[in-house]
Amino acid sequence: MLSTLIWVAGTLFLAKELVSFLYVFYKGLLRAPKDLTKYGKWAVVTGATDGIGKAISFELARRGCSVVLVSRTQSKLDAVAAELKEAYPKVDVKTEAVDF
Repeated sequence: MLSTLIWVAGTLFLAKELVSFLYVFYKGLLRAPKDLTKYGKWAVVTGATDGIGKAISFELARRGCSVVLVSRTQSKLDAVAAELKEAYPKVDVKTEAVDF
């Protein structure tokens, strides 16, 4: 009797975890991406000259958003802005050097 209860509890737990995994998989990989331009034409990205900020800038530009790049070094901002304009010529790019 006890082993049956443990088996049922384990099966229910695994089923719950499987449903959670499938939901995350669907939400992250299979579902169509949101149309970000319905929230506005421009997006502000801080830390845009390197790492995650740079990757987000390119992804937003790929999806059609114009971007304002914010970072501390103007020369790095100009380099990233040139890369963005080369990759996505229809997207507007502005830069703002700010040291918080």
